[in-house]
Amino acid sequence: MKAGKKTASRRGRKPRDWSAQLAKLGSRGVFTRQEAIAAGLPPAAVARLAASGAINRVGRKLFVYPDCRIDPGTLDFVVACETMGVKAAIGGLSALFHYNLTNQAPVRIWLLVPAARKTSNSIYRLLRTTAALTLEVISVDHYRIVTLERAIVEAFRYSTKIGLETAFAAAKAAITERRTTPAKILKAAQRLNLEPFILKHWEALLALEGPA
Repeated sequence: MKAGKKTASRRGRKPRDWSAQLAKLGSRGVFTRQEAIAAGLPPAAVARLAASGAINRVGRKLFVYPDCRIDPGTLDFVVACETMGVKAAIGGLSALFHYNLTNQAPVRIWLLVPAARKTSNSIYRLLRTTAALTLEVISVDHYRIVTLERAIVEAFRYSTKIGLETAFAAAKAAITERRTTPAKILKAAQRLNLEPFILKHWEALLALEGPA
């Protein structure tokens, strides 16, 4: 009888209100299991909230609060940067597509990462680099992405993977639309110690600018 009363009592107990903890995570957007625990959610509560749909699992030990203000169109970028570490940044074809410099929608998410970074996740295409990931990188909407100029520089740097025609098409679009200039692209390349990849095509890039 006592055991039965105890069970009934547990079943009748109202679920605990975690709204205060979820509010903290909502401002964060995408968060790890460890961050959820640090916000005051016990591991069991994290599991229950994920099972109920109060939070959504978007990766291994990675969650998103459904009411957060992250643009659904860039959520994959946020998850990618969270998954690949604080130094990762959206780059390659993904950056070119983001800046409307190519019509080639990437099948995978391209990221610039430190040279030692690896992954077995087929969703991501890593461009391992020794160039500084603190330069020509901006933070927007909870994720990091290379600047337009660095996206073009890296397109030439990784032309064997991205395609030289794609790199030139991206540079042409950006320069003819007055979104950047050959001088700005060269300056970005110099900051990144990637100047040779731009100087190799310098005359062609100047020609895209047209007469002064």
